[in-house]
Amino acid sequence: MTGGVTMTLAFCGLVPVSVCANGGVVTHENRKHALPRSLAARSCEQHQRLIGSSSRKWTPTVARRGAAPSDVSAASATSASPGGKNGKTATNAAVATSGAVLEIEELTVQAGARDLLFVDDLKVFPKEFVGIVGANGAGKTTFLRSVTGEHELKLGQIRLARNAFLGYLPQQAVSGSSRSVWEEASSQMERLLRLERRMEELERAMMQQEGRNNNEAMRMAQELAEVMDEYSSAGGYDKDKIIADMLSGLGFAPEDWDRPCSELSGGWQMRVALARLLLSQPNVLLLDEPSNHLDRAAKAYVENFLASYPYAIILVSHERSLLDRCTAIVEFRGGKHYTFPGNYSFYLTERELRQQALEAQRARQQSEIDRLQGFVDRFGAKATKATAAKSKEKAIARMEKQLVEVPTDSLENSRRLVFTLPKAPPCHHVVLSVANLSVGWPGNPAPLLRNVNFEVERGQRLAIVGPNGQGKSTLLRTLAGLLAPVSGKVAHGDDRVSVGVFTQDLAADLPVHKTPLDYLSSEINEDATKLELRSALGNVGLSGDAAVRAIEMLSGGEKARVALAAFTVSKPAHNLLFLDEVSNHLSIESVEALCAGLQKWSDGTIILVTHDIRLIEAIATHSMVVKDGKVSDIFYGVPEHVKSVVLAEEYGNQPGQMASSSPNRGVRLEKGAHASVLVETEAATAAFHNGAESLTKEKKAHEQAERRRLRKEMDRAKKAIPKLEESIEKLEAALADVDAKMISVATDAGKLNELTAERRALEKKLEKAYADYEKSEQIVASACATDTE
Repeated sequence: MTGGVTMTLAFCGLVPVSVCANGGVVTHENRKHALPRSLAARSCEQHQRLIGSSSRKWTPTVARRGAAPSDVSAASATSASPGGKNGKTATNAAVATSGAVLEIEELTVQAGARDLLFVDDLKVFPKEFVGIVGANGAGKTTFLRSVTGEHELKLGQIRLARNAFLGYLPQQAVSGSSRSVWEEASSQMERLLRLERRMEELERAMMQQEGRNNNEAMRMAQELAEVMDEYSSAGGYDKDKIIADMLSGLGFAPEDWDRPCSELSGGWQMRVALARLLLSQPNVLLLDEPSNHLDRAAKAYVENFLASYPYAIILVSHERSLLDRCTAIVEFRGGKHYTFPGNYSFYLTERELRQQALEAQRARQQSEIDRLQGFVDRFGAKATKATAAKSKEKAIARMEKQLVEVPTDSLENSRRLVFTLPKAPPCHHVVLSVANLSVGWPGNPAPLLRNVNFEVERGQRLAIVGPNGQGKSTLLRTLAGLLAPVSGKVAHGDDRVSVGVFTQDLAADLPVHKTPLDYLSSEINEDATKLELRSALGNVGLSGDAAVRAIEMLSGGEKARVALAAFTVSKPAHNLLFLDEVSNHLSIESVEALCAGLQKWSDGTIILVTHDIRLIEAIATHSMVVKDGKVSDIFYGVPEHVKSVVLAEEYGNQPGQMASSSPNRGVRLEKGAHASVLVETEAATAAFHNGAESLTKEKKAHEQAERRRLRKEMDRAKKAIPKLEESIEKLEAALADVDAKMISVATDAGKLNELTAERRALEKKLEKAYADYEKSEQIVASACATDTE
């Protein structure tokens, strides 16, 4: 495997924690890795490049000796500059996590100079399946990269439990390995490999001790038995079957298992990286959009695998069915995180209920503040009411501090996306012609497709469909001029044809060290003003700081939107677009905006490769099938038999069927298999709801009783306030009357003493009335702050 990034996060005693991207694993072991030489060399170079110029260093931390497994080693950054949120900087310390395998505190995730996300307290426990959701650009990918150490921390702490290891699959995890699919997929089954090595060591040592009756031989025999038991429990004796099941479940046919990974397309290499990571079984599994390159059968396999995964998972995904397998959802919204117990379906309901409750609570608080302010405005200038008005002003100040915060989306996440292409310039009516074309990858002597012949006319939208791995993307890249033909010819109608290309591998094709604004101004349209380019980026949801962050710091969805923005400002304007899986990294809202924009671009020509039936039905005027090394004729529209190919790609094998995840399992779900997956998901959701209801019944009953008590107390206080105000007004008037009488009888000592005693009595009553009044006001304010019904 090449292209990995290995970084030391921290140390706990002598046990290192390290991160390997590209589907790699973070391991805790008191030894050196036996990594391939090429990986070790590149990892070291990339590690130095990542941290060499930074003021931040990953420094060793030593835990107290004899620490229990619940103790953790910190993976946090030290910042050269003091201060920050709450005046704190990132620290590096080992603390207990009370059973959590990953603990995050006071973490500020930054994108450039902007604070993107603040996570005050997040714990992930063993076997917990956490789904992370949020709008494109909310910080989901950057958060995962912060956890792995690939994104520099400025503030906060990330702690990983001792004896745990972390594995990460980024959105672009293409391996590039020259190993076979089988070898690469099984290359990081570190636990089994370690046990196998130890068994071999013990067996060799015991052979040397053969014939001797000594304690050392007995000790080795006992250790060997223990290691063999652990190996058996970890599935070691079924290792080949486990690997075969994984590869079959991800769609690899047995004849593909010995193929070099270098011969695979990017999407299939992503599957190899996913298989490698899942087979390594890290204690904390981080997945960023793992289903982007999977068909429905492979998605179903991954969903079932993750649902039964024995360790913790943190998942970023747009897949509803996959998120419905989660046990908790964390939403990134408006720069903060909100945790919801349960799966995605529960989250949607609970999120709406929480939002309504918070809005109602804030409305009640604001209503009470307005009522008090009304009293201050009416009576604040009156001498007899001055004290009461001052008291109400204090109550208002307290309540304003207690106003609940209602989560809102940031402006750039909430604005409606707009994708508008400029008018396509005129060109010959035959935009593209293909004659006797054979396509393949450099270095691979066998072409994927041979003798391809067709023409595309101006205004056509040609959808190229077919099973994965058949050469669709290779054909599209050849048509777009990104790959040279093996033989044959690709010609434009005339020199007025202007081509735009959207590829699957945006991370490699975009200039990652430039900002979106610099990229558009330097490579797409030098004549456009900064305002015009910012407007184009804003239309696709990249406004504000997102327009001036390095492209490498953007999420997959944001990178896709940079490429789409380039189409809208290109000079010269395009009249032929090649789109390869353009919807992969886009949210539902972004795909809808894309479809609307392409539908309106009536004078342009589009050739797209996609498995997204929504996109095909929305824009395709013509279609073509690539299958079994052949390219069909071009069909008008999208006939039913072409749709069946798309559905077969989505759901696996033939329409309405789903292959068994492994040949050894002998299971085939006939028509309705997708419904079976949904039924299983709904059953899991129902089971969770039942369990959650049982676990929280007592707590809810207590909370309801407490709210009832507070309501009664608030009702009494609200009724008392007008009476107390009236009483205070009368007492103040009585005091004023006594003061006037005392002036009139100033020379009569007897009457003056009587009036003085009366005044003292009135002052005590007034003091008590004010105390009761303030207490009642506090009760009302407190009840408004805590009542959420």
